[in-house]
Amino acid sequence: MTRYFGRDARGSVALIFAVALVPVLGAAAAALDYSNASRKRGELQVSLDAAVLAAAVSPLASDAERIRTATGVFSSKYRAGAASLTVSVTSGKVVGRAREEVPGFLAGLMGRKSNEVAVEAEALVAEQGIEAEIALVLDFSGSMNRNGKYLAMRDAATSFIEGVIARDPARKSRISLVPFSEYVFAAMPTDFLEDVNPTWWGRTVEVCLDGRQHPAAVDGTVPRAADETTKWEAVGLPPEYYKPQAESTRASRAAGRTAAGGEKTAIDEKNQTVALSDALCAEYASRNLKLQPLTSDLRGLIAALRAMTPVKMTNISLGLELGWHTLTSEVPFPGGSPDSAGKTKFIVLLTDGEQTSPGHGPGGSFNVAQADKNTEELCKNIKKKGIRIATVAFQLESVKAKKLVEDCASSPDLFFDAQKNSDLTPIFTKISAQLHAVARLVK
Repeated sequence: MTRYFGRDARGSVALIFAVALVPVLGAAAAALDYSNASRKRGELQVSLDAAVLAAAVSPLASDAERIRTATGVFSSKYRAGAASLTVSVTSGKVVGRAREEVPGFLAGLMGRKSNEVAVEAEALVAEQGIEAEIALVLDFSGSMNRNGKYLAMRDAATSFIEGVIARDPARKSRISLVPFSEYVFAAMPTDFLEDVNPTWWGRTVEVCLDGRQHPAAVDGTVPRAADETTKWEAVGLPPEYYKPQAESTRASRAAGRTAAGGEKTAIDEKNQTVALSDALCAEYASRNLKLQPLTSDLRGLIAALRAMTPVKMTNISLGLELGWHTLTSEVPFPGGSPDSAGKTKFIVLLTDGEQTSPGHGPGGSFNVAQADKNTEELCKNIKKKGIRIATVAFQLESVKAKKLVEDCASSPDLFFDAQKNSDLTPIFTKISAQLHAVARLVK
């Protein structure tokens, strides 16, 4: 009988399975531990960033007051665990470190009770108030609806604005907000809208704007009533606003896009508003995606930002161009300081995708590739004017698009590659610190 025992294979499968199960369970435990630790690290980082920024922004606080502020803000924001926090003020910076032990299944198997998660953050102390003009050019295209991306952008931009409020007790800084997607919805004098009949000039209407002709689209040309090539295309005005045959011309040039049309629409003479005749443009109004010119009412700007929701395609060049115009002292948004005033001017551009809307080029060309070229030209021309540009590639998968955004930044330390939602608030905190350092340098 014993000679058969050695050849008996029954039960070997169970033995092999039992042996193989050990590394499988180990890998699963490691993945679970990693996921828990990553989530906890993100929560810690967001809370610590907010705490350090809050401690740094008051220009008159003592070191002890800053440490108490950081501790209080961190405790109010981080309630998910028992983290340890250390805060110090040294060399003109508030430095914070937070750590927490996260229970881990694999750690237990290896004789440890938990895994340690630790994060750090720092922010420059606000030695004095800032005085700057800032344009936030933010992507509100439809893809920003995915996975709460636009909510993360909204919260990060809100934190940025609140930081400016805290660092500017004299309320000398102003911020504009340009939400862009396929169009930009804005209040615009009809004198600067292409193909509008002169009988309607002298009005200001809320309408969707599309790109200008080249080179006006890239060189900062001031729009002129007597020169159609310097004006923005208007999408959504009632038909009676346009010159005869203008609609067919516009529709041909913008092939594939909906041209304004529909029934004749009543005009509100008192408020100088019109009922938009283009269904897509009407969505911009209903989603509150309205350009906000430079304002010192930063609380009101936050309220406007928090009411906005995404729609449609991506037109980076149009958003950047209009952001630039909000920082000038010229029409159509003459709220900015003259270039000769030496004011610190800053543009923050965030996008999550490639350009998908066409742009005008030399010789009547009109395509998406030209729109990318327009963005390149815009970035160069804006920087020549002494305006600093910070850019954020937000979960941007296209290598080409990411390179375009990276090259647009004024310097390597003003380009940020945000891989996940939780990256945005720390990035905007860093941009705020950069802005503050530059504003102090210029004073």
